[in-house]
Amino acid sequence: MKRCTLVSFFLLSLVLASGSQAANLVQNPSFELGFPATSAEPSFPYYLTRFAGSSDIPDWTVQSGSVDWVNWVANDNREWVAAEGTKSIDLNGTSTGSLSQMLNTVAGTSYVVSFFMAGNPLGDRFKDLQLSIGGLTETFTFDSLGKTASNMGWSPRFFSQAFVATGTSTTLTFTSLEADPFHGPAIDNVMVESVTTPTPVPEPSLLALLACGLVGVMTTRRRLST
Repeated sequence: MKRCTLVSFFLLSLVLASGSQAANLVQNPSFELGFPATSAEPSFPYYLTRFAGSSDIPDWTVQSGSVDWVNWVANDNREWVAAEGTKSIDLNGTSTGSLSQMLNTVAGTSYVVSFFMAGNPLGDRFKDLQLSIGGLTETFTFDSLGKTASNMGWSPRFFSQAFVATGTSTTLTFTSLEADPFHGPAIDNVMVESVTTPTPVPEPSLLALLACGLVGVMTTRRRLST
């Protein structure tokens, strides 16, 4: 019965501690979707340059300048390894660029933002970008010293504060601050998640096991008291 008691407390702690994982609001967060199977562009299949106004990268829009949609090809060191999957973005294509996505948000809800950052191994050592969302902006810097295509040094970055959505749509924008037109900051695996999540309802089977365990606890107490 002692074992049953321990199991019941374990199940109870799981019910109280477990929570639903917040869904990522960002669509195509790692830029994996939509890269064409063939292209006449001379840079294919290593990267594709997209210019202001382009929505060729699904769910994303190039707002200004240009960006490179980078594709890592296995066993080929022509371009760099992504943080997740095989695709990533260089925010400098042939000029300083910016990339944005319109997110579906809930007014009054707080959200947190994270992404992976690196930098084109060529060009200036320090690569800077600006992230803007919900009327807030923040600058991030990456040190590309010693980095290579096979060792990009991708690191997670976090917006320093949660933002509160004021409407049903919020624009997320990454803007390069790198003056070198060809070698900019790189981004991948972009996440925007709500701060609070609803309390999950336990599965019926879990409730049954929990009830069984609690009954066992009560039975043990009665036996000890007699």
